[in-house]
Amino acid sequence: MLAELFPEVPKVVKTDNMPALAILAGNGGSRRTRHLKLRAAFARQAVAAGEWAIQHVPGESMVADIGT
Repeated sequence: MLAELFPEVPKVVKTDNMPALAILAGNGGSRRTRHLKLRAAFARQAVAAGEWAIQHVPGESMVADIGT
């Protein structure tokens, strides 16, 4: 319903995990993270199509980490 009302709402993934950013950007990851690449195929396609944006946020600034 929100997509119909606001089709131009930007979707931004913010994380402090650099390997996750590399996997989503499609230009990284080691042999040990190959299974994560397969599971992240949908997200990588959305990033490549410009539907989602990815952004690195330092760990000190992560709101989700406030309780840890």
